[in-house]
Parts: sequence; C-alpha cells; structure tokens
Amino acid sequence: MSPLPEPSRIANDLRALRLIWVAIAVGVVAFTAVFAFLIATGAMQPAVDADTAFYLAAGFSVVTILAGFFVQRRLTDTVLPAADSYERAVAAVRIHGIMSIAVLEAGALIGGVLAMVSATMTPLAFVVPFFAFWWLFFPSEQRLLYLLSRTSGLL
Repeated sequence: MSPLPEPSRIANDLRALRLIWVAIAVGVVAFTAVFAFLIATGAMQPAVDADTAFYLAAGFSVVTILAGFFVQRRLTDTVLPAADSYERAVAAVRIHGIMSIAVLEAGALIGGVLAMVSATMTPLAFVVPFFAFWWLFFPSEQRLLYLLSRTSGLL
C-alpha cells in the first residue's frame, strides 16, 4: 500500500476533480438556459400534455437520484476499500464522481426535453436535484480526504 503523496499532488488531483465537476455544471446551466429561452419565446408548440411531461420528469428524476446515490455508496463501501494505491483510489473517486453526476445530468436533460415538448417550464424544475447532488458531493478537500480514508492503509 502506498502512503499519501505530497500535499501538492493531492492539491493537483483535487483541482482536476473540481474542474470536471464545474465543467459538467456549466453544461447543465447552458442547456437549461437554452431550454428556458426557447420555451419563454414561444418557439415550441406542445406535443405532450403538461401533466404527463411533469410526471415523466418526476419519475425519471427519482430514478436518477437513486442511481447517483448508489454510485456514491458503491464507491465508499466497495471500490475504495479494495483500492491498493493512492493512484487507484483517486481514479476511483474521479470515475465514480463523473458517473454519479452524469446520471443526475441525464435527469436534468430529460426534464429539459420534456419541458420543450410540453412547451411549459414546469418539467425544467427537475434540474434542481442535479444542483443539490452537485453541491452535496462536490469534491472539497475534506471530502477527498474522507474518501481516501476509506482506502485501507492510506490514512
């Protein structure tokens, strides 16, 4: 088992993790703004009933939230305890972070698409769980050190 590397290396890995998370959030903000603009300008004609679109977005959102939490739980309970080096632990944190936030991004995107096809803003509200999850699991220094502590022998 390799010990923790120098603090500068941990800081670089943390910076890379944060950059990935911010880039994904910027993409969600961008497509949400485009969807909202298209709906607000009346460019979209309703093809689906607003209630149907809302319930579909809500159901998909619940599934994506559960999947996102499942990925994070798998990381802490299964993957990190089996990691045998700092490099593998950080790679696991990066991959599972991307997977979990991408699942929530899919929920936000489906909400946006359903908002467009129903020509109503209500399903667009399902972008909120993405940002709540993003905030909850954003890779802070304390969170990264906690996750590394789940890898036996590093901390």
